[in-house]
Amino acid sequence: MVTETGELAEAMEIARRHYAGLDGARLIVALAVERAEELRERDDAERRALEELIGSSSYPGGYLEELREEWPE
Repeated sequence: MVTETGELAEAMEIARRHYAGLDGARLIVALAVERAEELRERDDAERRALEELIGSSSYPGGYLEELREEWPE
């Protein structure tokens, strides 16, 4: 059960313009699904940004092999 506060009533009124023909319950579901998709996109963007940062301070490929070649045996 959801209590229709002023904020929810306003959100549903805005959503009705985009989801014509949906009743109250289906309208809330549509809003929740749309918001979840937005959050998923944000999470994906943050994950991609972190992946780029994680590798930004790494040593270049072959670095360890080159370093080992310099070590005396």
